Amino acid sequence: LIAPPNTLFIAIRSERNDGRNYIASLIKQGVQAFIIQDQPNPEWLNNASFIVVENSLVALQSLAEYHRNQYNLPIIGITGSNGKTTVKEWLVHILHPLMQIVASPGSHNSQIGVPLSIWQITDQHQLGIFEVGISEMGEMESLAQIINPEIGIITNIGTAHSAGFPDDYSKCIEKLKLFSKSKKIIYCRDHSLIASCIQNEYDHLFENSPEITTWGSLADSIIQITEIENHDSKTVIKYQINNPTLPSSDQTMPTAGQFIIHLVDKASIENALHCRSLLHALNITPQIADNLMEHIPSLPMRLELLEGINHCTVINDSYSNDLNSLVVALDFMEQQKGNKPRRLILSDILQSGKEEVELYKEVANLLNARKIDRFSAVGEALTRQKDLFPIDSEFFLNTEELLKRKKKEEFKDELIVIKGARKFQFEAIANML
Repeated sequence: LIAPPNTLFIAIRSERNDGRNYIASLIKQGVQAFIIQDQPNPEWLNNASFIVVENSLVALQSLAEYHRNQYNLPIIGITGSNGKTTVKEWLVHILHPLMQIVASPGSHNSQIGVPLSIWQITDQHQLGIFEVGISEMGEMESLAQIINPEIGIITNIGTAHSAGFPDDYSKCIEKLKLFSKSKKIIYCRDHSLIASCIQNEYDHLFENSPEITTWGSLADSIIQITEIENHDSKTVIKYQINNPTLPSSDQTMPTAGQFIIHLVDKASIENALHCRSLLHALNITPQIADNLMEHIPSLPMRLELLEGINHCTVINDSYSNDLNSLVVALDFMEQQKGNKPRRLILSDILQSGKEEVELYKEVANLLNARKIDRFSAVGEALTRQKDLFPIDSEFFLNTEELLKRKKKEEFKDELIVIKGARKFQFEAIANML
């Protein structure tokens, strides 16, 4: 726990566990505020305060909905069977130079993950990008109320979580409920199931007659894909933008264009086209949008668990860096079995919106709470704040200095998290390890 006196613990009951089981231990650690479903044990009342509710999960979601409603920023909601996290991460990556963005950390898209993600919103943010996953009927309505997205992306409908739905049509309709109040919706026109659901249920599902942006090979796609050229390490995608109405004799001339991504697999191409369609929906000019697309990372922006040198295990997240995703990476480290010493290699955290000292105090507290044994820091800001960290920590002004000073032999039998902002090019550290 980073700040026990400022912590509210919501004890959620599930099929596998009950948050109530942790209350006594948390009180000993200094937590003083709890939300629970049943009356508290009498011995707890001397040291803590309790709010008793009918359902703790509903209470968490209601708090998140209230918090979201305090801010008027536009939100993009992403749902579908696959690709949600990749599309979200790529959009954050290509849009963050243009605006302050808040987004779901990692794959926080569940009934608990969504409200926790929404809780990150502050008045500094200009755009929110949140992913939503569901596993059975009836789950989407509460999450839609929390997020209330202005723009919606449905990536695809596949076999994931099919057991919770009577059929794929029902699953698609349930996912589309996320966009009941949206103004714009994006999907692949070639996915006939999604197209049928939207066309058949349009008036019933959507309250605000949303504008539909489609992409695909079919002629009635708004962004019609005319050619996909696959090369050894990149893909060139050519398209034309058709009049956003059904084809007719007075249709205006389409606008042609192309963009490049440094990936070649089918899933990445599909995810990239969702991103390109979102840029179109945001009214970003084609030339700027196509240029932004080339900045999609050439490696997957997901945690990678790799076998490293000298019996090390490496968790590679060297493509983005913020406090929330750092917590996700360290949580993932926590899940790994074994007793290896834990090392974190961390770059400066950029564009956090926090004062430097405040930011790195939080980082130092986080490392202490997660019991990090060895800390290697890269960047001028971290170096300036080195007094906040353990005396045996290592500080390097840039990645080149770390690679020059550190020998491979110094990394042995460790569990290592590599977490760096893109500009620090931590891929070189990952390759070394």
